[in-house]
Amino acid sequence: MEAHQLTGLVLIGIGLADPFIGFYVSKQVPDPKMAIVVKAATAASGLFLVLLGVAFYFGTAGPLG
Repeated sequence: MEAHQLTGLVLIGIGLADPFIGFYVSKQVPDPKMAIVVKAATAASGLFLVLLGVAFYFGTAGPLG
């Protein structure tokens, strides 16, 4: 397994775990509106990390190699 594939798998794993962490943290927030913001922010960042991980996994080293 090449380095970019391993990096992609790590990013995908973190991206999948991110919304669950946000759901747990949102239960600790006393303000309900802020809890929704926390859930939305962690879901968006999780989606970004998953997409970035997919790009790393299926991508190559770039134009230099």
